[in-house]
Amino acid sequence: MAARACLVIALLLPTQALAGWFGPPKYVKDACDKWCRAASSDLDATEACLACEKGPQTNPECSDDVPCDYCKAQITFPRHYPKLWKDEPTFDGKMEKLEGTTRCWCDTGCPVFYLKSWMWCSSQCSDICAKRAIEL
Repeated sequence: MAARACLVIALLLPTQALAGWFGPPKYVKDACDKWCRAASSDLDATEACLACEKGPQTNPECSDDVPCDYCKAQITFPRHYPKLWKDEPTFDGKMEKLEGTTRCWCDTGCPVFYLKSWMWCSSQCSDICAKRAIEL
C-alpha cells in the first residue's frame, strides 16, 4: 500500500500543478461561455451553465444531512449531464458516452480519476468494472 501511495503522489503532484494552468479544454470553456450568456432567457442554457460553474459532479444522494464516504460521493455514482452538454457538437458525442457511467477506471478517460478510483475505491470499482465486462 505504501508503494501505491508514493506512486500516486509522484504522479498527481505535477498534474495538480499543471491543472491550474490548463483547466478544461478550450472547446468546453467556449461552450460554457455560450451557455452562460444565454442562461437568462433559456432554461436548458441555465442548466448547462450551472453544470459548468459547479465543477466536477458529486453524488446528488450525498449531502451534509446524508454523508457518504469518498467513493460513493466522488467516484462510484452514475453521472448525468444536461441536455446541451450531450447535444453540443464540439464535444463530439463524448458526453453522451459518459452518461450514466462512473469515474471508475473502466469508465473514466480522466487520468486523475483513473488513479483515484484505483487507489482509494479499488474494491467498489472492481465490482462495477466486473459488471461492465459481463454487460459487454
